[in-house]
Amino acid sequence: MTYEEATAKVEDLKARFDSPFDATDKAVIETLYFEVTRKRFVPTTCQQCYHDALIAIYLKLKTFELLLKLFCLFGSFRNCLILFLHIEGPYKVG
Repeated sequence: MTYEEATAKVEDLKARFDSPFDATDKAVIETLYFEVTRKRFVPTTCQQCYHDALIAIYLKLKTFELLLKLFCLFGSFRNCLILFLHIEGPYKVG
């Protein structure tokens, strides 16, 4: 699955975020969760876990998008990674 396909699916699911997800939406969220986070999705009996998973997917995709923009801006992955870790990571100073 490409970044664009994942983003399109997330945008489609965000439109129905305030209502309960049906079985098809839940299957899409489970697949997306694994594809994006590389972690296995463990559903619970409540509806909220699917909403939480969709938020996690969305945030991971936005982080990836930021990395791509920084990579293009600074020209090398190493510089991008150093800047990203400085801003978002455990090496935050201050």
